[in-house]
Amino acid sequence: MSEYIQTKYIFLIGNSAMTAPGRFHYSISGDRDLKRTATIIFALLGGIATAHANEPCDAPGSIRMEPSSRLDDFGLLPGTYVPMTLSDGSVRLPVQRIGQMIAYIPLADLDSFAFPYTLLPNSPLQLTCGSPDSTNARAMTEALDLDFDFDGHGRKGVTASIGSFEAGAEDGARASLSYRHVVPLSGLGGARLAISVPLHYVRANDVPGQWLAGHGRASAWSAGVRLGLQIPLSPNWWITPAISYTAMDADRLLGGDGEMTTSSLSTNGRITGILGGEVQLAGLVGYSRAVRTGLTGQDAADYSRQRNGWLSAGIAYQAPVGRSMALRADYSFTHGGKDSLAYDNTHRASLMLKFLPVSESARAVSIGLTYVRAEHALPGMADYKSLSLTGSIAF
Repeated sequence: MSEYIQTKYIFLIGNSAMTAPGRFHYSISGDRDLKRTATIIFALLGGIATAHANEPCDAPGSIRMEPSSRLDDFGLLPGTYVPMTLSDGSVRLPVQRIGQMIAYIPLADLDSFAFPYTLLPNSPLQLTCGSPDSTNARAMTEALDLDFDFDGHGRKGVTASIGSFEAGAEDGARASLSYRHVVPLSGLGGARLAISVPLHYVRANDVPGQWLAGHGRASAWSAGVRLGLQIPLSPNWWITPAISYTAMDADRLLGGDGEMTTSSLSTNGRITGILGGEVQLAGLVGYSRAVRTGLTGQDAADYSRQRNGWLSAGIAYQAPVGRSMALRADYSFTHGGKDSLAYDNTHRASLMLKFLPVSESARAVSIGLTYVRAEHALPGMADYKSLSLTGSIAF
């Protein structure tokens, strides 16, 4: 099949060839074009290659058309373009053409025309994009605090977790460690200063593949500090304004080095005497912003200006099991908005067995499992899922 077209919107299809300015000849060669197109689509939508911190977190990927005489021959302009799906279901790359025209190029033709290009797919796992391992989402999870200490029994403590995650073709490991210290403030009506120092590690495993859909192992570390002022409105109702700062040391795949600040206002309530146990309710509004102070290795080109608002709510129930143990279950939901995120809705559930102190010198110890599922913001993209072993000790 062959045909000539000349229009403001130029479509390059199959094995095309330019025959005159603004005019293209095309032919459909069947399975070979379909397979090539499918390969590139998989690379863009299913793979995670080098992440660029200044790209939107929810973009399925972009292609940078490099300056070359080949582009000049077709009257196309170099630049970075994001593939789009047309009304007929085909996926094409809209490339600016001289004269303010747009050429919608099928992805398979990038090779057949020998256009020099670079695939720049975003990583949904990068540490500013809202995954449960990202710095902004984790700061909100910690601030919500579904195991709030209403009675002031544990003024110091350590919480640790280790587990694995999967997100489509991706999988890896995650680990976290957090130290907290709650200091009573005299003369302020029972208010307390809560200080925590969270550390986090995430590793994305090797993914074999072509067209940059595959990648080697990548890892990221982050460390921060959080300050909160716990204010009692009643013995069973507290509010906590808090701020935090986190520094990130990450491979390029996971967003590169960076810094994140957050602020939040959370509320915690308790209802006792429910089936022999107690119910805790928590809610939070928060804001996160990527910053650049020069403390990390990021430069201006890597500086992600990600800004997000957050809403979170959760419920927990704890019931005694014997004299010195308790069983605790909790669930929370977190939503991120404003700037686009790869994952904007996160569900988190935990089941914990608590060993309660039976004397003044004893320590309260908890151990259990935490399951997390985060919904990808783009339809059809794989959700994030993780299962972690979690433990804590209060002293």
